[in-house]
Amino acid sequence: MSEDHDAVLAQVREFLCGMLKPEEASLLEPDTSLRQLGVLNSIGMAKLVAFIRDELGVEVPMRRATSRSLQTLDDIAGLIVSIRAGLPPAPAPQP
Repeated sequence: MSEDHDAVLAQVREFLCGMLKPEEASLLEPDTSLRQLGVLNSIGMAKLVAFIRDELGVEVPMRRATSRSLQTLDDIAGLIVSIRAGLPPAPAPQP
């Protein structure tokens, strides 16, 4: 992982921990399913996309802001880094 990826991951983790109960926040690891923690409901997704735009300066196209492409902290950090680098979207993970 790149230093940029790790820095973005830490920023997103801090933001998401603020949306969780302390006992849930302690479970938040780079590969934890955000859906299982209840973070990725419609309101949570809107808050996350707004945070990414407002705090990280990255506009996430709606076609890339899906619960399938943003399943984990690692997915979110990877998406942000790829958008910053101008890379095309990676294929969506299969269920």
